[in-house]
Formats: sequence, structure tokens, C-alpha cells
Amino acid sequence: MGYAFRKGPVYVDPRVSAEVPRTEADQLAEKIKKADKPAFVAVLPQAPEYPPATVLRDLRSLTGITGAYAVRLGAGFNAGADRQVIRRMRSTISRARTPPTPPTPPRR
Repeated sequence: MGYAFRKGPVYVDPRVSAEVPRTEADQLAEKIKKADKPAFVAVLPQAPEYPPATVLRDLRSLTGITGAYAVRLGAGFNAGADRQVIRRMRSTISRARTPPTPPTPPRR
């Protein structure tokens, strides 16, 4: 699967491909690519090769790419990110929450 993420940011296991139409997966992949952020989405079946307790860590290890990961595993969902990504997100959120400095009124 790590190899699949090198080809694109969205991976749908063939065993669950009926649940996510190819066009939807492709559209999501395009949005992620346009955002130019290291984000990855996997849609996986509940299966022994995808242990719920480690699937996020396993995906990160397989790709070797620092980023944010989202996994739909069977009927469940989980997401996580590397610490560097979380720090950048917090910084971005903090800047977004800081109100802009009001303009100085013109002198009369």
C-alpha cells in the first residue's frame, strides 16, 4: 500500500471498491493534489492485514512521507498526523484566529 500512495494520495482496496466509486476517489485525490499538502486517504476492509490498533502507524511507515493520514477501516474511521504537521496546523489555526489589526484612521 505504501507504493500505492506514491502514485496518488487516495487508496481504495479492491475488496471495498464498490463502496467508493472510482470517480469519487479520483475527485478527492485531485482536491488533495491541488491543496499541495501531504495528506493521504485509505479505504480498507476489516481484514487481518490491517490491524485497527496500528493501521495508521503502519501506513505512515510504509509511505515514509510526513503528513496527515485518514483511514476508513471497515465501518470505522480514524485519522492522524505526524507531529510536524500538527504543529504547522496549530500555527495556521492560531494565525487564522488572530483578528487583523484594524486600519489606522486617516489624520484630519
